[in-house]
Amino acid sequence: MPRLGHEGGKQEEGPMRGLKKLYEAEDLENVAEDLVFEQIDALVNDGNTKFCRCKVCLQDMAAIVLNRVPALYSCSILEKNSPGDDFSARIEEVRKRISEELPVAMDMVRRNNNH
Repeated sequence: MPRLGHEGGKQEEGPMRGLKKLYEAEDLENVAEDLVFEQIDALVNDGNTKFCRCKVCLQDMAAIVLNRVPALYSCSILEKNSPGDDFSARIEEVRKRISEELPVAMDMVRRNNNH
């Protein structure tokens, strides 16, 4: 899987990140990213699941899952930290999809790791 925006392990600030700053959209966030890493963290800390825990494999797993689940954007810290009923229901839907897709992504990375 290609690594976009990486040079020597350091992520560069590309033109898209600059545009996000230009339009003062730094608060715009895909909450699904946090949910994916929450579940990856649980797997990392679970000694029963066998998989490579290196940065590359973990990021590959996250990217695969994020490309397979619906994005869930929030544009305010308030909405993210105190979601209403509708947003809470969508969070749970995405969380369920992540739990279905994460084992698939883990298996894909196991079979085709980048190291």
